[in-house]
Amino acid sequence: MEVANEVVYGLDAAVFGRDVSTLWRVARSLEVGEVTINDFPRHGLGLFPFGGVKESGFGREGIGFSVEDVTELKTIVITYK
Repeated sequence: MEVANEVVYGLDAAVFGRDVSTLWRVARSLEVGEVTINDFPRHGLGLFPFGGVKESGFGREGIGFSVEDVTELKTIVITYK
């Protein structure tokens, strides 16, 4: 993990194994935007939020995140008497 985390990129990673606690520890320790356990990464709009860290990107992709990027939140309170 030390070698993997030394690089300036951090898009995604795949880890394989049988011990769930070890897999969970490795997944949490990797400095990447996505970790896939016992499979290969599957990217795609609408599947789940996707994006990297470090030099591999800024922010997340996916319809919910795209809407947030082009939306400005405004709170409006109306009191009827």
